[in-house]
Amino acid sequence: MCFSGLTIPTASVMALPREHSDHTPIFLRTSYLDFGASPFRFFNSWMQREDFDSIVKNSWSNFNGMGAPDRVLSDRLKDVKLKPKEWRRQNLDKEQQELTDLRNKVNAIELEAEVRNLSDTEISDRRNNKQKILHLEGLIKTDLIQKNQSQMDPRRGRKHKIFP
Repeated sequence: MCFSGLTIPTASVMALPREHSDHTPIFLRTSYLDFGASPFRFFNSWMQREDFDSIVKNSWSNFNGMGAPDRVLSDRLKDVKLKPKEWRRQNLDKEQQELTDLRNKVNAIELEAEVRNLSDTEISDRRNNKQKILHLEGLIKTDLIQKNQSQMDPRRGRKHKIFP
């Protein structure tokens, strides 16, 4: 990427969706650092999602390990860590698709409202879909806030630097 003669080979730009404004936000990434696999991160919002409890309970109760008790416990905890990660990876696309579908339904109803009066069922559907959208957006927002807070330096109130 080139800015006024200044070349930044690791820079990338991405236009983000404009959902709440008439401006298009732009995300500029100026570096790429690869430190290997990221540590396991548990998001509090997972506990508010439908089948999370059953994923953890099934993982814990269905694990069969052999060997020394400390090794069995270690392997069981690894399994309990992997199952929610797999579950989240599988459900993330479904959740995004559900959010898109709900937004499309609300937009379709609102377009109809410009042409004619809506029926009680349509008004109810719009209200319910808007509530579902707010719920899903709230969960996503909670994840983003938690992710940002985990990167903050509590002593300085800003993001950690990789090199002091």
